[in-house]
Amino acid sequence: MLIMIGGLPVIHRLQSDGDLKYDPMKKKKSAEEDKKRNGRHKSASSSALRGAAKNVKAYAVSFVPQRVSGRTALGFMEFLRAVQPRRAALAEGNLYGNLYAYAKHRERVTRQDGYIEDQENYSDLRYGSVTVSYAGCEVIAVANVLNALRRAGLIGDEMDRELPHLLYSFEMNGKLLEGRFGTSPGALRDYMKYCGFETWLCTDPKIFPIVAGMSDVLILTCYNDEKNLLKEVHTFCISKEDGYRTHNAYNRGKAGYRYERFEDLLRSLNGGLAKPICLVGVRAAGKSAAAPESDAGSLNRKEKDM
Repeated sequence: MLIMIGGLPVIHRLQSDGDLKYDPMKKKKSAEEDKKRNGRHKSASSSALRGAAKNVKAYAVSFVPQRVSGRTALGFMEFLRAVQPRRAALAEGNLYGNLYAYAKHRERVTRQDGYIEDQENYSDLRYGSVTVSYAGCEVIAVANVLNALRRAGLIGDEMDRELPHLLYSFEMNGKLLEGRFGTSPGALRDYMKYCGFETWLCTDPKIFPIVAGMSDVLILTCYNDEKNLLKEVHTFCISKEDGYRTHNAYNRGKAGYRYERFEDLLRSLNGGLAKPICLVGVRAAGKSAAAPESDAGSLNRKEKDM
């Protein structure tokens, strides 16, 4: 085709019909490619956000067990205990149901030398608004402490109370958030004081062995995993029978191994994952046992919080 520009002839070749024809498939493919590119960018952005959220969550769940002191954690539990309303009607209703349900556990407890080693089997007993299998470990620890003292001949049978009655006592004074957070270790110490025992409540792991040496039986509260708060907290009894032995700890229905040194027991808990929060030491009244000289006598005072 001849085109005149400025009076001069210029030959211009038009594109072929095929080049000029509108191709909807080509446009669709281009749109799909754009969508894929945008999708890849969004996917990469979403992955980055998920990764950041995961890191924040990991830091948050590890912060408390790794950075918050045992004294602070105990103080928080005591605050929850103080603001927990006492619901006598609920506690009495649970008591009647628990007395009936506990009857089928009594024979197994007898076979286990009077210790409760299988908390997971107590879903038929209630504690506050939850089951004993879910949050009854602290009260079970007290039942096991009393049994250990009885077996050692330090108390009579009249002081060895069964689990349903102990649950009632701590429902009235000790449970946290209607039982969903278990029981404050401070309430366990107070109960032992009420029963007439000498007690120590310690939050410094460096002096745990000193408290252990002074006590007849112990109650240890710890994080199940020092790097993950979501693994929750567990409390259990430690008896002194030819060394130190855990009850209802991490042995799936069996008493724990015996350890000559308390430090070895601490290192072994939950495969080495657990981290202590606080230790309650209990000693039968009337016994005299001075604190080790290395402690300069600072622990040789009754009912001292450390």
